[in-house]
Amino acid sequence: MTQTPTHPASIPLRLQLRLDILNSKSEDESALLMSADRHKLVFRAHRPFAPDETITIIAEPSMQHQYRFDTHIVHSQRILIPEQQLDYFEIHAEVGTNEDQYLEFLTGLHQTCQELGEDVRLYVRLPVTLAHNNRAINTHCENISVGGAFIEYDAHTDLPKPKSDIDLSIGGAESTSPCFKGKGNVLYTITPQDAERFGVQPGLGIRLHFDESTRQQWTDYVETLRREALATS
Repeated sequence: MTQTPTHPASIPLRLQLRLDILNSKSEDESALLMSADRHKLVFRAHRPFAPDETITIIAEPSMQHQYRFDTHIVHSQRILIPEQQLDYFEIHAEVGTNEDQYLEFLTGLHQTCQELGEDVRLYVRLPVTLAHNNRAINTHCENISVGGAFIEYDAHTDLPKPKSDIDLSIGGAESTSPCFKGKGNVLYTITPQDAERFGVQPGLGIRLHFDESTRQQWTDYVETLRREALATS
């Protein structure tokens, strides 16, 4: 029997995650998950959906398991912010059939959040160097946690695909932080096209892997930043 996630249903999970949508009108649509709980989810899409319309969602929260479930549209709200060049639809949906699949998806999403340290995500900008296709790519991370990081990338740069492993370093250079060297596993990507459509930063969600010594140093560094943030907030 599928277990219900341990997080309270009243607290939505916050993880920007690409969703693939299947419906009678198209088989090639994508959306961006913004929150989810036991009975409903909210995502951003480039067009509205009709109330009571049924759509099938395919999602891979950890890029290891694919989940497929039906949802019923509750309502669509257009979000238009001209000064930021944002124009998208916020879609509210309720879980339909294949509820077991949805619960498994929610559990997987919750586990991914825990692994990435989503509850202690810190919005700091640090230099990042990735080793990819026999060359070094210099970029920055947008936020970090004990378990992972979200790394920005340029729209014209060929970067790693989901499920791939990369060598990387975070910090050092022009920053005041130490330089942490290790490996990363690409959990998900937000393409430049989706980022522009939904008003978010393009990049890679990375699960970090360090050796034991570097892992402890990284954990201490993130914890220090967290305490400083709480002290000044």
